[in-house]
Amino acid sequence: MNITVNQADLKAALGKVSKAVPGKTPLDILKTIRLTADGRGIVLAATDLEIGIQIRVGGEMSRPGSVLLPAKLLKEVVDGMPKELLTITVNAAHVATLVAGSMTTTIHGLSAADYPDLTSETGGTAAAMFDGGSFTDAVLQVVHAAATTDMRPVLAGVQLVIRDTQVDLTAADGFRVAMKAVKLAGTPETAATVIVPATGLKMVAELVAGETVAMHLQGNGDAAAGPVKAIFFSGDIQVVTRLTDGTFPDVTRIIPQGCGTRVTLKRTDVVQAAGAARTVAVSSSHALQIAVPDTEQPETVRLSTQAAGIGSHESSIHGKIEGAAGAVGLNVAYLLDALGAMSSAEVAVEMNERQPIVLRPVGDTSALFLIMPMTMK
Repeated sequence: MNITVNQADLKAALGKVSKAVPGKTPLDILKTIRLTADGRGIVLAATDLEIGIQIRVGGEMSRPGSVLLPAKLLKEVVDGMPKELLTITVNAAHVATLVAGSMTTTIHGLSAADYPDLTSETGGTAAAMFDGGSFTDAVLQVVHAAATTDMRPVLAGVQLVIRDTQVDLTAADGFRVAMKAVKLAGTPETAATVIVPATGLKMVAELVAGETVAMHLQGNGDAAAGPVKAIFFSGDIQVVTRLTDGTFPDVTRIIPQGCGTRVTLKRTDVVQAAGAARTVAVSSSHALQIAVPDTEQPETVRLSTQAAGIGSHESSIHGKIEGAAGAVGLNVAYLLDALGAMSSAEVAVEMNERQPIVLRPVGDTSALFLIMPMTMK
């Protein structure tokens, strides 16, 4: 194998593909990155058997071939090389020689023959095409609400319902819900409902930020079993992730129909007040109270928290109030996550006694955030 590439391009690609290399694994082969040289350049691939990333870098190939090189060492070596043309030569013993300028480094590698094929998957049913930026925006608006443990695998994923010209994304961890509808660039070949692991979906969103994304679904040959993998294509990047098997809960059943109190607030005001309260609320199970006082304080919303033996905090925010006076308790960290996922100038907070709190970005009917209530002590 012999190929010459730009050091800066290879460095950038290694930074991305390394995200699929597992931090801890008993399988040495998964600690490597596969390099494959062909007539169009070099293809880098890495996988942890759940997620696979493949990236093509343009270059001039004089001899094709493949090799596995230790991911951490390869990245450190390339990062330290001069920003010049970099030539990679691999001999029959799988020893790679990297040359850039006056610098030469050799790395002992492995045969690529037994490398897992997860990143080499192609084809499948074209399920969705997202315009530049819309995919990343949608994913980052909901992924924070997915569970961070695998106790219930379906909750550690994001449900994608693909239908007509729209995809509905939903994440929920049992304490909160985030929902986002995004328009597609075209009509999908088929309707589908799948659950994509949140870690993988977020990784795709970060890798392809701002770019057009095509999503394909792939089965295992059994039509009755449905798709088992999602493949995302964007430019020279391809990401494959296994889908989660199971049924996502119907979260629409817990969304209140109507509300007793609705307040519209400047989003940055709520972020500032909730952020200040969080320093105290962290000692009281992150509990924060949002209260709409009686008419003695018109157009005022009060955010407060209290931790026994620690202290208390209270902020007042001006806003538009519709409905009766009332108060609800919720997790301040979940509130800040939802607010951070919005881009609107204002947020509408809908409250009912002992029911979930609903947050809606004003001017954006495609998104909804729900937080389960807490009992304030």
